Amino acid sequence: MFAVLASALGTATARADGASPWVTGPNSRARLVSAGPLVEGAYRAGVEIKLEGQALTYWRMPGEAGVPPTFDFSKSVNLAAADVAYPAPFRLEEAGQEAFGYRHDVVFPIRIKPLDPARPVQLDLHLNYAACEKICIPAEADLRITLAPSAPASTHAQKIASYTAQVPKQLNDGEPPVATLAPIEGQKRKWSVRFEPSLGAESDLFVEGPDGWFFDTKRKDQNFEMILAQKPKNAALPVRVVLTYRDGTRAFERAIHLDAAASTP
Repeated sequence: MFAVLASALGTATARADGASPWVTGPNSRARLVSAGPLVEGAYRAGVEIKLEGQALTYWRMPGEAGVPPTFDFSKSVNLAAADVAYPAPFRLEEAGQEAFGYRHDVVFPIRIKPLDPARPVQLDLHLNYAACEKICIPAEADLRITLAPSAPASTHAQKIASYTAQVPKQLNDGEPPVATLAPIEGQKRKWSVRFEPSLGAESDLFVEGPDGWFFDTKRKDQNFEMILAQKPKNAALPVRVVLTYRDGTRAFERAIHLDAAASTP
């Protein structure tokens, strides 16, 4: 259950080492980091959140409770686009409920395209996120960093690259591992989800539907079960859903159209 007890707001401007200063929030701190110069028309940067103890923060779909982070770059200068990516989440226990997110440390990679590549980008981010340990506390931070075309390579480049590698790869039709769904009879809408080739023992599956739709997933032998737990009133199948699956150090993402009998890519 998400309890609003406090809010922390901080502001940080850029430093010379490719990072903004940390802004401290409840059970956490946040900053912007840069990989360095403009490469092939874009900068690589990231929003880093460090969490204390067993506190967690959320993925774009938080699970049974919680709120996802939001990123507002509207005050930035010379910015054409800032595309935030989400590393594959972990399934975490939070006060008896399942949350999808991260503990300890996470970097959300950002691909930044300038309006004028010859000029620096003044990246200005208003960040909202949650830091949860027994109770959930909303936090916010204003973070600023300057991205210059000829900046030296940053010491943060490797960490940004590491988290970028954890962003799920978007799969095309027929590209392995392929997900095959088969309906399971019962009072609730259920499907068996099988992967070819099979995923490892430590793999996990997350399913995102449109607003108002929620799917539970659980491991069942070598496969998964996907259960339609909630949908908007009067809504009906078919519906487009996104499958995100983690298999060890690899992660994949696939969109499918789900109906009562089967699924189609």
